[in-house]
Amino acid sequence: MFKYLNFNLADELIDQLYIKPSANRFCAKFSRFVGDNLQRNEYYRKIVYDSFYDLFNNIIVHYPRYRNYTFNCVGSIAYHFQPILEDVVSDYGMKMGKIEKEPMKGLVEFHLKNNRL
Repeated sequence: MFKYLNFNLADELIDQLYIKPSANRFCAKFSRFVGDNLQRNEYYRKIVYDSFYDLFNNIIVHYPRYRNYTFNCVGSIAYHFQPILEDVVSDYGMKMGKIEKEPMKGLVEFHLKNNRL
């Protein structure tokens, strides 16, 4: 993990998350570390699974009849950890839909289909 962060961890966390711009890029380093180590230890898979589980438990299940919908997602986390996300989606009784790494492709397809370009 040391190649992802410096040794002055507490100060670096505060600085990167609350002072410097682009905190999302800093946080992405953690997901990169987890992805790089996913096959080495079941603990990392559990971190990802539990995070998706929390998303469903805290947000998705509150939508009425959520199981009637197909779960679609845009973003690099869903894209890179798709097999684990599929497990959680299935565990919550939903069907898996499209997972796009970036939104542009889907937006272009939508507007072309609906003659809005």
